[in-house]
Amino acid sequence: MGHIKKGTTMVIISLIILLSSLISMRKMKYSDLLKVPYGSYKNNKILLVYVWTLVGPSEEFFYRGFIQGNLRMLINGSILTIEYATLIATLIFVIAHVNNFLVGKENKEQFLSLLPGRIIMGLILGYTFQVSESLLYPVLIHSLSDGITISYLIFLKKRYLNDYHL
Repeated sequence: MGHIKKGTTMVIISLIILLSSLISMRKMKYSDLLKVPYGSYKNNKILLVYVWTLVGPSEEFFYRGFIQGNLRMLINGSILTIEYATLIATLIFVIAHVNNFLVGKENKEQFLSLLPGRIIMGLILGYTFQVSESLLYPVLIHSLSDGITISYLIFLKKRYLNDYHL
């Protein structure tokens, strides 16, 4: 469970940030919402199971548990309170998401628009692992963030389709 108070604090901070993101999504025009590459699949049930149950745990075990955990043993030092291992793991996490562009899941514009959020999320997840010393909290944050965001995106796209009979 690690440092429960620090982990719980980071989960709460992450949920507040997520709420502001959802408010921004709600204000998007339908044409802009369609540019978001996720939530437009014919079988959203499979997508939802995937993002709610698999993405967070698998990515966090790899990027935080394996990469950041091993880097922490090899590299000492920090910038302000963020360890070098956290920064390097975040960079690797962000670079790995270039694959979404390379395989055509996102076009260049979509990838670049999602890049700041990925950097921020990578830092939050890495810092949460760093201060809580547990994978539980980054996995929880990642699963909630992806799950809630994709669920809300699907809801908004369906609502626009139903309201405007598109």
